[in-house]
Amino acid sequence: MRRMEQSQEMALPADAGKRSKEEIGRIVNFPIDTPFLADVSKRAFFMRLLANETYKARYYHYLNVLCNEYILGGEFEKALSTIGKEIGEIAGTESNAFYTNEQFHKARQTFQLLLERRAASVLGQMNGTIPATWEAQKAQPNKLINSDDINLQELGGI
Repeated sequence: MRRMEQSQEMALPADAGKRSKEEIGRIVNFPIDTPFLADVSKRAFFMRLLANETYKARYYHYLNVLCNEYILGGEFEKALSTIGKEIGEIAGTESNAFYTNEQFHKARQTFQLLLERRAASVLGQMNGTIPATWEAQKAQPNKLINSDDINLQELGGI
């Protein structure tokens, strides 16, 4: 019974795919130095880790590898391409499919674009050209990665 309650608590609202441009911008530019929606004082452990330069450098290293090698380095695109080759012709053609084949392929493109923009934002935050905290982003919104052309509805009900 508790398992079902947990899944219901984690369920996204029915209109989760209908995001405003501001919300999409927050997804793309989510700050890496205060990566919480909650008050950072409630995330003392993580904030103490970031205060340690050695741990912060390691955190940034992993983000750099993820962004440069996997997302922007082509590994993620290869994985999406493999998925497209393996199921691209049949996705959405089943009688009980949630999406059409066209929607499947559009979602792949949109997901790739979303992750590329996210990676650009993370790298900019690490090199200081994009603010890396909520406070700094509110003060300098003109420095954030533009995401107005991303339509999360194309990803389906996320």
